[in-house]
Amino acid sequence: MSQELVATPHSYDELLDRLDHIKEEYRRVDQRYRLALYEMFADAMKIAMAIEADRERKDQFLKSVGQKSDVVYAAMIFITGAKSEEARKKASKAARALRYLVEQIGVSVNNIPEALQKHGGIQKLAGLAAINDPRRKSPPIAPGSNTAEQGEADHSDAGHRKEQKNVFDRQVQVGLPPKLRAKLDRLADSTEIEIIGLVRVPTGGRPTIEVRQITPLSSSGEHEEDEDDWGE
Repeated sequence: MSQELVATPHSYDELLDRLDHIKEEYRRVDQRYRLALYEMFADAMKIAMAIEADRERKDQFLKSVGQKSDVVYAAMIFITGAKSEEARKKASKAARALRYLVEQIGVSVNNIPEALQKHGGIQKLAGLAAINDPRRKSPPIAPGSNTAEQGEADHSDAGHRKEQKNVFDRQVQVGLPPKLRAKLDRLADSTEIEIIGLVRVPTGGRPTIEVRQITPLSSSGEHEEDEDDWGE
């Protein structure tokens, strides 16, 4: 805050108006930043796919980055300069989200920026990719499925959610750590949510869901961004 603003008397409402103006500008800057970031990811994905298609280029690139197999992950490390464990985790999330968009949902590389926005960003897509990991014994959940287990596949269309309202009549009990339980209590009876977690099936027991993340949905069906989707 400038010395002029501190020295000049202003009413409380005037100060709040100024904060509102800054808040709106922050939102615009944040939106521009995210779109620019997603566009860079799309360009990197194009190059990674071109490298991956050529065995000689693939081996050369992986060797230069110090990776063994995943060209997309190597590309994320390369463009971000990731060296620390935390930075490489972020690069891994980006790679998983991009592959999930292209290989599982079938998004064109040119439409990656818009698809990242539509599906909730890197963090949300990386979580879905982890659940639908093709290396798991059970087959990946097909995007757009109407099964109860696929409730998180498409929350972007409010009309679609209304048509599938009968799904919400089914109650499933899940295990929640105290922090997520407190968050769920605050959202009770007022907010539609997306739950990301892992299905556990103990020997001889019934399946349970170990919840990792609870994300509120806005009234339009889009994810509410309450954290940096490029971080933890």
